[in-house]
Amino acid sequence: MTSCYDDESIIDTKPVGAFKVNSDLIELGSPAIFTDLSFDQNGEIVAWEWNFGDGNTSDEQSPTHIYDIGEYTITLKVTDNAENQNVNEFSKTVTVLEPSTATKEPTVLWSYEVPFYSTHASVAVNEGMAYVTTDGKSSDPTRGDNVLAIKGGDLVWSDLTDEVMRMSPSVDANGTVYVGDYFAVFNAYLADGSLKWSVDLGNRIQYSSPAFAEDGTIYLGMENDDVLHAIYPDDGSIKWTFPVGHDIRATPAVDASGTIYVASSDDYFYAINPDGTEKWKVFYGDYTAGAPAISESKQAVYLSCKTSDDTGHLIAFNMADGSIIWDNASRPNAKLEQGGPSIAADGTVYVGGEDNKMVAYNPNDGSIKWEYETTGAILAAPALDNDGNLYFGDRAGYFYVVDPNGENKWAKTQLDEEINSSAAIDGNGVIYILTRNNTDRKGKVYALKTNATGIMDSEWPMLSKDAKHTGR
Repeated sequence: MTSCYDDESIIDTKPVGAFKVNSDLIELGSPAIFTDLSFDQNGEIVAWEWNFGDGNTSDEQSPTHIYDIGEYTITLKVTDNAENQNVNEFSKTVTVLEPSTATKEPTVLWSYEVPFYSTHASVAVNEGMAYVTTDGKSSDPTRGDNVLAIKGGDLVWSDLTDEVMRMSPSVDANGTVYVGDYFAVFNAYLADGSLKWSVDLGNRIQYSSPAFAEDGTIYLGMENDDVLHAIYPDDGSIKWTFPVGHDIRATPAVDASGTIYVASSDDYFYAINPDGTEKWKVFYGDYTAGAPAISESKQAVYLSCKTSDDTGHLIAFNMADGSIIWDNASRPNAKLEQGGPSIAADGTVYVGGEDNKMVAYNPNDGSIKWEYETTGAILAAPALDNDGNLYFGDRAGYFYVVDPNGENKWAKTQLDEEINSSAAIDGNGVIYILTRNNTDRKGKVYALKTNATGIMDSEWPMLSKDAKHTGR
């Protein structure tokens, strides 16, 4: 007699593949650590086949792997002692990111101490040369030269004019550098520092910096004579003048059609045709000494300014007729009278103010997307790198790098007692900034480096559009 159990076959189950990874978000350079969790109910696993998703494999039971930046899907096949393989699909995805820099300060490539500080000037950059103006003047030789060209931390050339300079240099397509002083002297320097020409425009130049037409015509605002000057670049002679009701301390901007936009202290914002005739004018508020920013895609020109109660406004004007698209007036005591807006690739508009905030605005309706609080007041336009990060300083001397979501990208660093100037970024991602020290009455030009490799590809990524301050 035989038992019915003698004929029963034993079922050999297949193994089950499983694993865990130390994190699904991994910083570049850190290992992904895989722990095998596979099992076999009636046998043992003897072989592992890992596919790391980047072309690499492993036969270790619990391997580690170093990835480049990217997203990767990892799979595991296992084989037991009966040569069965798992049939379950088991995978995990990991994302490898750049290491966080939020606790690291930008690298100082070089710095150069200028002989006297600047009240209201930003660095212009062309082919690695940083151009700076200061409050030096010939009647006080202890202040040193007030026009300086610096490269790699070394002074290349300098000059001294009769009176202080309170405007930023601008560099045209030929590399000619333009600066003007308080005594109305407007100078053009060749790249080697030789003087191309010098003209007396008859009235004080303060805060307004030159912008350029496509044909090289120079546009410059003045105090006291209440006109915008169009100047021939060959010899400095006047092409035409456009009268406004008061001082022009703001910097002009030029659109693709050649229309010039400039604000006057008479409370009006003007659009001027390339021949010097008025296109339109519109009331904007009380005062601005900033530079507008232009969005051709939105057909909007953005102006930051203040009203008489020091409320900061950011206004979007229709380029065609000057009608107001929107006006955000939600920042009491911010003023927004210096610096100006910058525009990101997605159209977001950024403006810093004396309310100790950098603010991101929605370009469609002017609503606020986020606010970033700083230690001191902001008198400058931010510069945007190719990853969308913002670079700017404040009047407490701190320098900030903020990501497009309004979070710290790099640690803030105190460079000096004050930073009143706008940052400039060159095509290699080097950031230039001018600081001010009230104790020794000097300043410093810094060249800084982060992970940036260039400028944001946007319509207006920094003050006067680019590192040369062309304003077009």
